[in-house]
Amino acid sequence: MTSWMVAPLAFAAMMTGAFLAMAIARWSPPDFLSDDTRFTMKVTVGLTAAVTSLILGLMTTSMRYSYAGAQEDVQQYAVAILTTDVELRHFGAQACPARQELATYVRLILDETWSGHQTQRHPQFETSSANLLLRLDDAIRALPPGTDDQKMNRNNAIDGMKMLLTHRWRLTTDAESRVPTIFIMVVMGWLTLIFAGFGWFAPRNPPGLAALAFCGLSIAAALFLVVEMGEPFSGPMRIAPTPLLDALHAIRTHPCEGPNAPHATGN
Repeated sequence: MTSWMVAPLAFAAMMTGAFLAMAIARWSPPDFLSDDTRFTMKVTVGLTAAVTSLILGLMTTSMRYSYAGAQEDVQQYAVAILTTDVELRHFGAQACPARQELATYVRLILDETWSGHQTQRHPQFETSSANLLLRLDDAIRALPPGTDDQKMNRNNAIDGMKMLLTHRWRLTTDAESRVPTIFIMVVMGWLTLIFAGFGWFAPRNPPGLAALAFCGLSIAAALFLVVEMGEPFSGPMRIAPTPLLDALHAIRTHPCEGPNAPHATGN
């Protein structure tokens, strides 16, 4: 479930519970509205609200750290790309085809991760970018070092490819770290019961109705933020691809000389 679905559904569920309870209470026997009933409702609703707020707080903290971790993974990914490109650049003209494939790989990652293609749920190593990354690894390993410096550059580039493989896995995992649907449904059920308790004794006047609506909107907004942080590469709070764009720009601004130079095409 996306954040744009969760917030309206949660608000509708809470308001339905509140107004349904108000309608039932209107035609209920007098003892259903007695002080003893009111006390019992307050205790049970308060306990349910406490548990719900605790669970929501824990989930908010978890999603916040997950979102911050995804941001850090993107930055480390860009650093690994730049490090690999620098080593290939120092290797010499023979590494120009590999640099060109590295630039193409960055463009594919930007397209797959930030254009919504990750929602197709491809297997981790059956996407175009993954296949290109494996070919790039083979190409770097096949570079023939002519000097000790070139051998060191190739070994460092191989280490950089290991980092790229690691960060690719993390990035794909981050893109799929959604809030479980069962969690959302359970929380919605609790909130519906809580608002039903509110509506049972709520006054039937504009201020009372406005208070219920405002409270429902606030909680729906909180759920929106929780679910949105669980989708770091989509929606209005998606993580910006700026580090990868900067890495791609750095590759283009230091092209190889000659026919094997990487072309500055694409985004």
